[in-house]
Amino acid sequence: MADAAVPAADLLPPRFADWFAKRGWSPRAHQLAMIERAQAGRDALLIAPT
Repeated sequence: MADAAVPAADLLPPRFADWFAKRGWSPRAHQLAMIERAQAGRDALLIAPT
């Protein structure tokens, strides 16, 4: 799961960090966890119904 000590800006590619920032939003923990897994070369599937 995403480490609270790691700022989202350090995990998100600049294009996505800017997208969130322009809206005044922050990525959720499950979104950051997916990025961490991808960066570690691990497989993951996220299902987040809205």
